[in-house]
Amino acid sequence: MWYKKFTLVAFLFCLAFWAQAQDPEIGVKEVIGYDSVLQNLGPAINTRFTEVRPVISPDGKTLYFARQFFPKNKGGQQDEQDIWYSTRSNTKEQKWSEARSLGSPVNTADPNGVCAVTPDGNSLLLINNYNPDGSMVMEGASITTRTKKGWSLPAKVNILNYYNTNKENVDYFLSNSGKILLMAIEREESVGELDLFVSFQQKFGVWTKPLNLGKQVNSGKADFAPFLAADEKTLYFASEGHKGFGKSDIYYSKRLDDTWQNWSTPVNLGPNVNTPDWEAYYTVSAAGTDAYLVSSKEGTQGSRDIFRIATKERFKPEAVILVTGKVIDKATGKPIDAKIVYVEYPSGKEIGTARTNPKDGSYTIVLPKGTKYGYRAEAEGYIAMNEEVDAIDTKAYKEESKDLELVAKEVGGKLNLKNLVFDRGKYDLLESSFTELNLLVQHMNDNPTMEIEIQGHTDNQGDAKLNLQLSQNRVNEVRKYLIDKGIDKKRIRARGYGGSRPIYSNAKEETRKLNRRVDFVILKK
Repeated sequence: MWYKKFTLVAFLFCLAFWAQAQDPEIGVKEVIGYDSVLQNLGPAINTRFTEVRPVISPDGKTLYFARQFFPKNKGGQQDEQDIWYSTRSNTKEQKWSEARSLGSPVNTADPNGVCAVTPDGNSLLLINNYNPDGSMVMEGASITTRTKKGWSLPAKVNILNYYNTNKENVDYFLSNSGKILLMAIEREESVGELDLFVSFQQKFGVWTKPLNLGKQVNSGKADFAPFLAADEKTLYFASEGHKGFGKSDIYYSKRLDDTWQNWSTPVNLGPNVNTPDWEAYYTVSAAGTDAYLVSSKEGTQGSRDIFRIATKERFKPEAVILVTGKVIDKATGKPIDAKIVYVEYPSGKEIGTARTNPKDGSYTIVLPKGTKYGYRAEAEGYIAMNEEVDAIDTKAYKEESKDLELVAKEVGGKLNLKNLVFDRGKYDLLESSFTELNLLVQHMNDNPTMEIEIQGHTDNQGDAKLNLQLSQNRVNEVRKYLIDKGIDKKRIRARGYGGSRPIYSNAKEETRKLNRRVDFVILKK
């Protein structure tokens, strides 16, 4: 038996050196599996039938996938493909629950599949389009949203000049921001067969004409199953045309600029991921530590199974911050159905949006590293609340939690303008305050009869008279800004209170700094 073991070891080392010749950064240990190996997700997910199209939610807790010709599909074993899902426990073992069907109206007797899930978990991008009567149009993409009663009838994604000459295959992917749509389709401008294209969201939900990602990514054969990581720079995709180990391999490439046609040379993920068989549909959570994919490698329960593998450091996406919380009514504590908008500071450019869970008001957004963000909750009848997250120097994935308490647009409603910034002891408005103030201008314009009082406060350090004057000067500057933006001066009062109205202890700087604030109070609806 010794010679069989020797032959296996010799084969693995030959494979290692071949892989290094293709990509010098691949090490021998990576090839022979010392770092990570494909792990079958087991009977809770995989069956003797075919499992495909896995999509992991950004928080890593829900896995969506499709089962083909499964007896418990909507249309029975004749049903080509239905959507199933599983949730992961919070226990140390992190086991996946027994998969459940997504049910109607998303699953029909026609082919159904999830292409992407938004960070808030409230929207799914699907293949094909749905008619009101439940029948389907076998082209394009659609989106279903979570309601209190379940998933909505999927609505068509409107893409300008969309067509796909490949009648057998298609893939889509929606970015975490909801602004970028990737697709694998075949068009006149395709390099080979299926090519990867990108489209961008415009006003009123319309998407731009598909743009080819270029010859660096697209090969002369099928390139498909695109997945854009949470950093919105790292692309994973499958290809039958780039040099690889098997029938279809998975590759990694980085977007180098905002043209979406300048990409790093695609790198094969190596023989730990890719086998002599068929691999595709690589998907990673926002943390970027674990990946899920489909493989037809030897030993699968069906023709294709879903596997998990640890992501190698060199193939991980860039760091992001996952922000979670709930949007609640400040007065009642009840959850609010709200829209979450996040913008880049100091420009105020909108980066993305999310929705709260209609049942409990929870929200999730993902913020890529490299900039500072403001985010707010908007809901009918409430004043939008603004928070900040500084991701400029983020080095590793992290999670933050923050509940957003909204104030109803009623007389006496008070909101702290947390992101108004002044230099210590001065009252000149800094540029980083403008996003917050412009939001207040928007509130005033949306509610033309609203009258407010801007209230300035300081801590109790130093001379009380100087503090009173400083607080008055600051609110005077805020009032002037609003007037300069077109708000009638009769609608705005400004009053400084100095250190006379603390809301926290002045004993320590940690709490004392919270007393240095600007509030606005509704005097008239």
